[in-house]
Amino acid sequence: MLDFLERMRQKPEAVRVRFVFIISVSVTGIIFLVWLTVMGVRFSDVSGPDSKTPRSSDTTIEEIDNTVKNAIEKSRSEYEAFQHELQSIADTLATSSFSATSTMATTTTPQY
Repeated sequence: MLDFLERMRQKPEAVRVRFVFIISVSVTGIIFLVWLTVMGVRFSDVSGPDSKTPRSSDTTIEEIDNTVKNAIEKSRSEYEAFQHELQSIADTLATSSFSATSTMATTTTPQY
């Protein structure tokens, strides 16, 4: 992990900002999914006053268990997609050979 952080420090600022953005969106998405699944379980458990059969606590626990398992599986697949995205960015950066002198040589400034 420390090696990864050291390599990230050596990257250009644009790459680091993109990385932080992807991480923050991913964490926010995971938190949102967990919140959404918890709220879904809460609202599906609401029974009206004319409800004849109350739900058993075993069914609710099973639903929560399934919801958590689904959220974990979805998070795992999103994490794998995120790793793939980071690897493709790293591969792109490793293969590109930008040079400040070559870009400066091709730009011309207008003379007034």
